[in-house]
Amino acid sequence: MHVRDMHIEEIRAGHRQARRRCALRGTTVALVLAIGAVAPPARGDAASPGQLYAFGNNLHGQLGNPDVSNEPHPTPTLVTLPEEVGSVTQAAAGGGFSLAVTSTGQLYAFGENDDGQLGNETNLEDIFVANPTPTLVTLPGEDGPVIQAAAGSTFSLAVTSTGQLYAFGNNFEGQLGSMTNYRTEEPNPTPALVTLPDASGPATQVAAGGFFSLAVTSTGQLYAFGSNFDGQLGTAPTGVSDPTPTLVNLPEAAGPVTAIAAGNSFSLVVTSTGQLYAFGENDYGQLGNADNDKALEPHPTPTLVTLPGEDGPVIQVAAGSDHSLALTSSGQLYAFGKNTYGGLGNATNNGTPTPNPTPTLVTLPGARGRVIRIAAGGEHSLALTSTGQLYAFGSDFLGELGFLPGEHEERAEPHPTPTQVSLSGGNVETIATGNWSSQTLAVTADLAVESSSLPSGEVSVPYNAQARGGGGETPDVWSASGLPHGLSIDPESGAISGTPTAPGTYTATITLTDSDGIEAQRTLSIKIKEPNEPPPQPNEPPPPSELPSPSTPGETPLSSRQQEAPLLSVSPPPSVHNAHQSATRWREGRQLAHIGRDRTPIGTTFSLSLNEQATVSFNFARILPQGGHSCLSRAHENVRRESCKTAAAGSLSFTGHGGTNNVSFTGRISRTIKLKPGQYELVITATNSAGQSSVPVSLSFTIVK
Repeated sequence: MHVRDMHIEEIRAGHRQARRRCALRGTTVALVLAIGAVAPPARGDAASPGQLYAFGNNLHGQLGNPDVSNEPHPTPTLVTLPEEVGSVTQAAAGGGFSLAVTSTGQLYAFGENDDGQLGNETNLEDIFVANPTPTLVTLPGEDGPVIQAAAGSTFSLAVTSTGQLYAFGNNFEGQLGSMTNYRTEEPNPTPALVTLPDASGPATQVAAGGFFSLAVTSTGQLYAFGSNFDGQLGTAPTGVSDPTPTLVNLPEAAGPVTAIAAGNSFSLVVTSTGQLYAFGENDYGQLGNADNDKALEPHPTPTLVTLPGEDGPVIQVAAGSDHSLALTSSGQLYAFGKNTYGGLGNATNNGTPTPNPTPTLVTLPGARGRVIRIAAGGEHSLALTSTGQLYAFGSDFLGELGFLPGEHEERAEPHPTPTQVSLSGGNVETIATGNWSSQTLAVTADLAVESSSLPSGEVSVPYNAQARGGGGETPDVWSASGLPHGLSIDPESGAISGTPTAPGTYTATITLTDSDGIEAQRTLSIKIKEPNEPPPQPNEPPPPSELPSPSTPGETPLSSRQQEAPLLSVSPPPSVHNAHQSATRWREGRQLAHIGRDRTPIGTTFSLSLNEQATVSFNFARILPQGGHSCLSRAHENVRRESCKTAAAGSLSFTGHGGTNNVSFTGRISRTIKLKPGQYELVITATNSAGQSSVPVSLSFTIVK
């Protein structure tokens, strides 16, 4: 036997050993990140933003709970991250272990740790001991928070905001990008920096395959390292793996690399112009061409994939164990490769190992929005729509599709029809996957249209209102349908304005779309009255769509006391200090508040007195000198001299109760809008459920450094 053949047999033996371990673990992979509810949750209790849920296989504690067994766990269960700071934003699943990243850049790991893939020395070299408690991973010399993590068969990758790439776990094939314990079974629990030779920019994105790794730089360079038995590194196999990160050449590539995915033994790459390249193993047609065989011949040359009937460029890819998914900018989802368990979303060749090399469109029954994200597991797939609907199809042997409990025999059957998954936290925001596990992770988030009502208007009278939203990834885009004739919504600010032309009670659907394509919707009524239409009389209840909310105990209805006191009165606030340093969010109760690092409140508090429950609108405008360094009063002697102007700075609203409402103000009026130091005018208006508005109250205040 030649030396090269000996190396190949050694690698094959290693793969066989790893696959035997995989069979013992019962592994396929699916990871899901979720977003706060737009529709009511289907089961379980409502979740708070940024919480992590898990379901599927928990043999090694990869669901983050102590109920360790190889039985299906299809019901999402809350995962607690000890000393978590910030919400969970991203997750990844490997062969019996899971990773989670928080908004503050913390990295947590839990599950199997026999190779040090959790980044610590707990239960090293023991695959029979579970580690269900999420543990914080320390990256030596870390410069900046963690922004992405990837999980392979038995190893982990992490990228920081400054482009540092860390790797830890098994390094038998050099998938950690170093010579440390290369070609040995020794664990590598300490995260180590990976160097990309001659890189023209820092690392920004990583993907973990079965035994190899991919990395993309800020300039769109693609690096690969680890096992290359099937040409998954984009170079001809030499009989041994390659621990040195090597630049991959994409023939006739137009534009830099923007998206990557790593399967068990193949790679998918997307360029900025929407070209899709595939290379590596093609036994089941997972490279999107018919050049497949059972002789394990490598396909190292990156080859363009053609999607029949493609509408728009490819923007995203996902790689399972032996099947591929591709998503176009128009929301088309294509699938190709192995379909034994229905992971391609159709019944073609279910129950057989027959290759399916032709990319085929996947249809999601009942989908209310276009597909915006995809994920591919070992034998199953996930798809996410813009309205937050999560669909799953393929293998569900251990509950990885999130379906309700069933018999093992039923779960072993293919599930080729995409079926919507109900999550207790509501709609899904992000999905991610690997190719060696059978757990699903879900993270609830907070994109929402927060306005609970809109004020009434009058025919031929200019109308102005502000839609309020929060959460998601900025920038946001507003849209609306069903608005009264003559009204429109500003796509950037959410301001609803215009002049109504016809009376009636309109049902408008307000939509907020974040930069990731996720949508949140809310249906609100808007009453447009005839000119000079009298308000409802005390003995005439308002229309059903405008019935007031129940009064709090002891309140007197407006109808009997609307002449006794104004609807709104305000105690003005003093100056606000240190507001430009504050970082806050719209908290429960709709009171804007912030506690500094030293637990000292930042900002000021003022009170609103309402004589009944009402929606209180805040409109902020910055006072700007009109040429010069100060504003002149509007006195008669200054009428022809430079004065000042106001510029809209933002709006918000909340539902206040009858009586005194204390509002703490810090200078930040939403998660994304922070008032700069300067002079401001605040106009406050209260509108009750009958559409009656108070006389606006104006306040002036200053934010100082």
